[in-house]
Amino acid sequence: MGNGFALAGIIIGAIGVITGIIALIGLIALIPFSQEVIEFCQTAGPGVQEFQGQEIDCSQLMP
Repeated sequence: MGNGFALAGIIIGAIGVITGIIALIGLIALIPFSQEVIEFCQTAGPGVQEFQGQEIDCSQLMP
C-alpha cells in the first residue's frame, strides 16, 4: 500500500533511540574520569600537565 515512509520513520527513530542510549551510557561513564581530572588540575595548577599518560590543559579547566 505504500508504507515506505512509515517504515523509514520507525527505523530512523529506533536508530536515534539506540544512539541516544549509547551516548548517555558514555557520558555517565566519563563522570568519574572527569572528576579525577578536575581534582588533579586543582593540585597541579594551571598549564599543560600530564595525567595518566595524556596531556591535559588545566588552564582551561580552572576558573
